[in-house]
Amino acid sequence: MNNHEYTLTGSLKPTVASFQFQGVFENNTITWDATLTTCGHYYSQMAGEASDRTQFIEIHADPDHSDRFRIHICLDIPQIDHGAILKTMIMVRQYKGLARGKHSFRACSH
Repeated sequence: MNNHEYTLTGSLKPTVASFQFQGVFENNTITWDATLTTCGHYYSQMAGEASDRTQFIEIHADPDHSDRFRIHICLDIPQIDHGAILKTMIMVRQYKGLARGKHSFRACSH
């Protein structure tokens, strides 16, 4: 699906979505290769490994593309849909001080 804001790179599921969208990072126009997961899905896949269940953003360079960054966003939302993806894109684009690495920001309630 291409809706002019983002392009799905996998199927849209209620708990996880993979998509690409344009943005600015480190003063360069880039493509975000994004994965959005719900807290419930992410931590259920961890099989008890994570004791600190927090929402987070994790950013890494794509070694094969200098103009692309991988971003994993884990949010405490009940499900992922078109609206959740659009709100996530806005959050990423407006996030002050966005930097490489993993940045936790709030506990998950689910």
